[in-house]
Amino acid sequence: MKPGVGSDLEVLNRGFLPRLGVLALLIVAALAAAVWSGTRKHGSGEPEQRQRLLVVSGGDVDYYTLLEKGGFSIEVDSFDDWQAAARELLPDSEADGLTLVLALADERGFGFVVLEGPGRFDFEGLEIEPSVDEIEDFAARDYAVLSVGDFSFPHRLSVDAAGELPFMRVPGFGTLEALFGQPGIGAREDPDRPTIEELQYEDAIERARWMYERPASFAAAIELARAAIDTSLAQDPRAPALVPSFATGSAVPTPDGGALLVDHDLEVYSTDANKLEVHAGEQLRLRYLSGSALEKLVETGELEPVDCPSLAGGGVDMRRRPRVEAAIDGSAIAIHTRAGEAEIWWRLDRAGCEWREQAGVPSVLGGVLAPQLGLERSDQRLLMAQVSTDELGTSTLRAWLRPASVRDEPAGQINPAGRIARVELNEHERRDASEDMAEAVSLLRLREHVFEGVAFVDSRHVALLSRVSGTDEHALHVVDSERPGAHLRIPSLFFADGRGLQELAVLSPALLAVTSADSGSDARFTHGPRFAITIEGDPDAELVELEIGAAAWQAFLDGLDEPGEAALFTLTPEDLRAETHPADGVWDFTVSTPAGALAHATSDWPDDSEIAVRLFAGGPEQRLTDNDLPDMLPRFTADGRHLVYVSLLKTALSPDAFSVPRIVAVPAR
Repeated sequence: MKPGVGSDLEVLNRGFLPRLGVLALLIVAALAAAVWSGTRKHGSGEPEQRQRLLVVSGGDVDYYTLLEKGGFSIEVDSFDDWQAAARELLPDSEADGLTLVLALADERGFGFVVLEGPGRFDFEGLEIEPSVDEIEDFAARDYAVLSVGDFSFPHRLSVDAAGELPFMRVPGFGTLEALFGQPGIGAREDPDRPTIEELQYEDAIERARWMYERPASFAAAIELARAAIDTSLAQDPRAPALVPSFATGSAVPTPDGGALLVDHDLEVYSTDANKLEVHAGEQLRLRYLSGSALEKLVETGELEPVDCPSLAGGGVDMRRRPRVEAAIDGSAIAIHTRAGEAEIWWRLDRAGCEWREQAGVPSVLGGVLAPQLGLERSDQRLLMAQVSTDELGTSTLRAWLRPASVRDEPAGQINPAGRIARVELNEHERRDASEDMAEAVSLLRLREHVFEGVAFVDSRHVALLSRVSGTDEHALHVVDSERPGAHLRIPSLFFADGRGLQELAVLSPALLAVTSADSGSDARFTHGPRFAITIEGDPDAELVELEIGAAAWQAFLDGLDEPGEAALFTLTPEDLRAETHPADGVWDFTVSTPAGALAHATSDWPDDSEIAVRLFAGGPEQRLTDNDLPDMLPRFTADGRHLVYVSLLKTALSPDAFSVPRIVAVPAR
């Protein structure tokens, strides 16, 4: 052997053997990688996208409005249709039911499957975490979500929150709760270094995440609004509300000293998972507070109304858009609905809340209800009156009279739900609906006049104010309902120095003198009707108490009984007695003979107004409220001891004001 040869071979061998070792290691690593790639769990078909949702619907929920608005891409179909689609796409699959639908979702690249009503599905055989048994009240959940494909080892199961949020009215909102319960819905490969794809995905579903997280603040917002309402009402602690927080309505004093409470709830909820809104409740309630219940409320703050089933069944569905109007003394009310008609109801002269429907009338603008007047109320025909002016400047006073069929019908045959409800439920009755409609009569028409301020003198006569168009000539009229066209006209020159007349109220009808029934003598009057009329300022507004003399009133009635055509009746200033009182700032007033006073809202409207009272006998105005709310629509209770009125409130939840009925005691003087 040549010198050096053996040593070179050794060197070569020593260098080659390690290379063999490296090659062996590479082969082993490649085989391991191949085995790992072939045995690891992964999805099939298109790559899974978290933004894509397969929705298994069980009803008519519009998932597109909610989920696509939130940034997801969705496809919606029924369970049967999804199974049919899966069998068409995967004809060789032996899977069935929910497993088959999940295979379809995996093949088409959906990231998650949304199940409506998960309790109806069979999850047996699926590898899911957590298991169905580990989820409380699973069968009662509205929605469940399962992860798909690369996100499904095992399938992650998430559900919506148990129960319903009272302030959420968003169809399908539970899908968001279930989706954002998925660990993979917002996961990043590196929490601190998101990829561009991850950022784009997060931006796409940002609105959905915001819609999901936003309602967590709703409960606190509602409680803040409730506290604001309570704080506003607490400014007048002696004037308790007649409804709880988040309710609105009005109170109508009734002739027995009680009050009819007309109110409905204000329901606060969201329809878009974005903002809260205030909506009307489902039912307009008709309830009653007796005189003693009103006293207890003022003294203790305890509100205890009772139901009033004899009046329209005790309530009206708010979907009929009801509107309630009342006569000045609360003895009659009209319930208007979207049907274009109104039901007129009279309160029966009985204890408690007993009412009877009288007739239907058209829902006319500016209609004024007639109270039940006179001793023989069963003979009263006047139900409602209205004034209007046409485009030619002719004003008309119309009245609606009770049909004879209603007057003669026994009370027990009246359906307490009312005629409109009967007609709406029974379409075939519409052809007979005119039978119990009130009779419309035109009582007075005058050209170039404007009529205002309708009030009822008694069961036969209607009073109103008029102004000759284009002039300052004002007058008070008393119109006879039994002889259309016949009326007594009293110019403002006779009692108000010709000044403008603004508002009208009847203080009392004509008072009959006490006569002997055996004497056979005709009844005569102690005095004629008495009125309260506000007149324009010169410089300040005033209120006039006006009384028609007994002789003049009797002459008017005697003239009405004479045969012939209807005529215009007049009198002289000497036939009137007028007393004038300061009335600056008086508007929307009401009067009480027992209290000897008028109540009104002050003229700080619309930012603020208060309720005040003034005695007819004179003396300073006394304000009964002191707050930063508009207070309005005062009405005395029958005994004159209390006033009911409404305060207008707003909350941060809505730009619209709502009325809260309240009651306050009238100070004794």
